[in-house]
Amino acid sequence: MPLQILSSNDRRSRFPIFPALHNPEPSAAAEMQTIIGPANRRRPRYPTISDPRNVHFVLGLSQIAFVIRVGNFGDNMAGVELLKTELAKTHRLGKFIKAWDPQVMGVKDANPHIVKDDHIVSDMDVAIPVRDGTILRGNIYRPRHLEGTKLPVIFNYSVYSKDGATDIAVFPPSAGFDKARITKDYEFEAADPGWWCPRGYIVASIDARGCFQSDGDKSYYSRDVGIDGYDLVEWLAEQSWSNGKVALYGASGYAMVLWLVAAEQPPSLAAIIPIDGMTDMYREMALKGGIPETQFSAVYPYFFNWGKNLVEDTTDGAKTHPYFDEYWQSKIPALSQITAPAYIICGWGDHAIHTRGTLNAWEKIASQDKYLEIHQYQKWEWSVTEESLARQKAFLDHYLLGLPTEIQYWPKVRYIMRERYYTGEWRYSDAFPIPETQYTQYFPTPSLGLSKVAQRAESHTSYDASEGEVAFELPLRNSLEFAGHSKLKLWVEVTDGGENLDLFITLRKKDKDGKDVYFPWITVVDTGPIGFGWLRASRRELDETASTPWKPVHLHRRDLEPLKAGDVVPVEIEIQPTSCRFRAGERLSLVVSGHDYGKYPPGAPIPRHNSTINKGRHVIHFGGKYDSHLLLPVIPPVKEAYSQKRPLIKMTIACRRIPGWAEDKFLEEYTNVHAAMTKHISDVVPILRNYTQAVALPHLIVPGVPNGGLEPWDAVTTLGWTSLKGLWGSFQAPEYKASAGKHEFADTSAQTGILSQSFAESLFDPILFEQRGTKAALLLVFLAKSQAANYIENDLTSRAASITELGAGTSLMRYVLNREVTPEDTASFFAGTPFATSDWHTMAAFEQYWFPDRASAAEFLSEKNKLDTLFKKLPKSFDAEKSFAVIGDENIVVKKDLEF
Repeated sequence: MPLQILSSNDRRSRFPIFPALHNPEPSAAAEMQTIIGPANRRRPRYPTISDPRNVHFVLGLSQIAFVIRVGNFGDNMAGVELLKTELAKTHRLGKFIKAWDPQVMGVKDANPHIVKDDHIVSDMDVAIPVRDGTILRGNIYRPRHLEGTKLPVIFNYSVYSKDGATDIAVFPPSAGFDKARITKDYEFEAADPGWWCPRGYIVASIDARGCFQSDGDKSYYSRDVGIDGYDLVEWLAEQSWSNGKVALYGASGYAMVLWLVAAEQPPSLAAIIPIDGMTDMYREMALKGGIPETQFSAVYPYFFNWGKNLVEDTTDGAKTHPYFDEYWQSKIPALSQITAPAYIICGWGDHAIHTRGTLNAWEKIASQDKYLEIHQYQKWEWSVTEESLARQKAFLDHYLLGLPTEIQYWPKVRYIMRERYYTGEWRYSDAFPIPETQYTQYFPTPSLGLSKVAQRAESHTSYDASEGEVAFELPLRNSLEFAGHSKLKLWVEVTDGGENLDLFITLRKKDKDGKDVYFPWITVVDTGPIGFGWLRASRRELDETASTPWKPVHLHRRDLEPLKAGDVVPVEIEIQPTSCRFRAGERLSLVVSGHDYGKYPPGAPIPRHNSTINKGRHVIHFGGKYDSHLLLPVIPPVKEAYSQKRPLIKMTIACRRIPGWAEDKFLEEYTNVHAAMTKHISDVVPILRNYTQAVALPHLIVPGVPNGGLEPWDAVTTLGWTSLKGLWGSFQAPEYKASAGKHEFADTSAQTGILSQSFAESLFDPILFEQRGTKAALLLVFLAKSQAANYIENDLTSRAASITELGAGTSLMRYVLNREVTPEDTASFFAGTPFATSDWHTMAAFEQYWFPDRASAAEFLSEKNKLDTLFKKLPKSFDAEKSFAVIGDENIVVKKDLEF
């Protein structure tokens, strides 16, 4: 065979040359096993063994040129040994089985050839060596109109076949695949040559070792896959058509191998675009929370197991390595070693597979330039939308071509605040988790609600361990948004013969009509919930170093002892990162069960857990010493939010009936005639939002409750207006002036009023409050001003805190403290109205207490400590002598706003 000596300075001498258009025949593969692979120009990753005989030879073989290094292997020796070590480790830890014949998937033996169409030159089945001489196969797609131009390369590193063995036709419509939005060259989960090549990029799709046509045994996401990827990146960078810059790209399995390659730091890797890729297969797929996954794992071999030799058994790990040991550790990429510029694309709905790991990678990679996008769509669909592709191109144009693009204006993080399926709003942040997050605890209530107020009394609920579930609900009276990591802490017990618990958690949303609201999930489901969590109770041990207050990480090194009868133990359950926006009237549902969410076909690639250890009944303890709670990553309202700075104006008047009137006459005129008149006005006056009557007749006299005068008050009227300006304006309306004072039912010479706005609220039991009936009672407290009113801000805060503490664990359902906003010139403000003669200047604050009925209110007030706190031990801003209270039945006349 002819020999040619090349100078050590020759560019070709620094890397084995395998021209894309000239590849060895299969018969030549055996002769290539001596090829050492890349001796590239920048290999800082491997120890260098000096070799004075730095001479390269080119061996002509079947008209192909190959570079080999004679004598010592030089700086490649360590690289080869590293690869061999990692391959041996993978074989030692894993179980290898015979791969499935690729021809069953329609993939024939390698046949190097060139295909040209009007736009793309496709070099098919190219033979590419890695450092130990193993030949991997790739397809290289180059733009025909730029032949001869050195271009950047987008690298699809495949474990699923470069030739499209995964047919997108097998996925349901819910996956969102639109064949009109991808080209004929599209490769499942990878960069589409038909889109990228016309825009000046080369796309290289290369099968990993042992995958389909590639030689060797196929590993299951181990480090050796990343080392091979290093060599492939450098091979692509050295080709005559390459500008030397390579980007790794892809979703799911492509992203998973991308992490492995990027962690090896190939010098020519200029950027990465991972799209939803898990980084901890144990916690994110195989044994989530320690519960074995049984369906997705069983289906996965049909995507993965194709090859000519051996393949690592993807189903064996969970069976033979039930704990997080060396085997599973070997599958975790060295994320902290990744330094390449990164554009990480993640879907909120890829729970049980990729969302957790993708966001974990975002936090841990060391890249100085990194951007995160969290969208709301099915990942395959989103990645090929024009919006997403335009952003991907802007990113690659900058890092692979050095062009100024929109990326200079990008925030580090953009995410969608979801509301329902494919409905949401883009938000922006400098970091993730989002810095302004307010982690907020919600505690279970005996009524199966969720409250920000912890329950004093111990309580519990239970469900059948196999088929049952329990839902704790939070009806929203105001908007609520959360985005990020959530946690559920529960105190649990198992009865009726059980010894362990497999706990399945979902966060769900219901609309104003109580109907389920769905979200994309697991790429193929369009009926998913907001979020998921899983945990086996015997795996509750935390990794204290890795855990945070909002993200528990479990050790999974052993199973704790079986639970005995009466054992109540705490568990902290990670709820995978998610986002959701709720509007007033909607509700959040926290569902705890002993089984998977939903019913799906057994052959679908959807995670299921059909081998639980559940039996008996699961008991959830909360309240008292059991601090069970849901921790949500609440995103606060915008600064100076309208909802906070401009709450409704409450116009409240305590009145007595006209002297001489019987109770029945007053009740008829007040609760029927006047209520109907006001209801009619509200129908034509949008800014009149609410009207509630507290009817104190017949009077409930509770010892120690001040009534503010010799005679008790008969009623308290509270109207809600959008603003003081709107309220005053309504007094000027001709229609109002024409009717003002025409209907009299109260003694206007003895009325006390206050204009106020909500300052603080405690919703002790949202379910009971929502379900309160016509017997609900109101305790209304008018807090008079003292001479020390300059302390009002601090005193209001301390007052709200003391009442919240006082009301926890009682029949009190809701408490609202309202701060006075009455104008100084009330004579002018109320001129021409029946309210002009009322006392508007005595009161500093107004409190509303809701009880199920009058008896509950009376019982609450029967305790001396409560009476003292409410009426005697007042903060210095308030005058106890002039303050008073009214107890009455709640009569809702107008209700346009839930928060009233």
